[in-house]
Amino acid sequence: MSVYLLTRPETWALSTLLHLPVQPGSVLIDWLGAGDLPEFPDLIDESLASLAGKGYYSPEDKEQPIQPELLKSLALASINAAETTAILRRNGEAALTRFAQMGKN
Repeated sequence: MSVYLLTRPETWALSTLLHLPVQPGSVLIDWLGAGDLPEFPDLIDESLASLAGKGYYSPEDKEQPIQPELLKSLALASINAAETTAILRRNGEAALTRFAQMGKN
């Protein structure tokens, strides 16, 4: 998570708000588990304000308030290596099949 310079409270808040499927063995669970649990009463408000200050959250943008790249990164970081491998294999096979079928009508 250091590429986005997210703090643990910000990561907890995003994981909670986005209902991320944080799996055992994922990068995200390792990052969250390495620190203490944040205080909850002000967690969301303080974290969203901090994220807005960093440019990752825009409350005025109703369609896409959180940067899409950040959402994708968090989603990938929330699943474990086995799930990531399965997704890559599934999508890779589909891409290879489409590539092999190009030009064949």
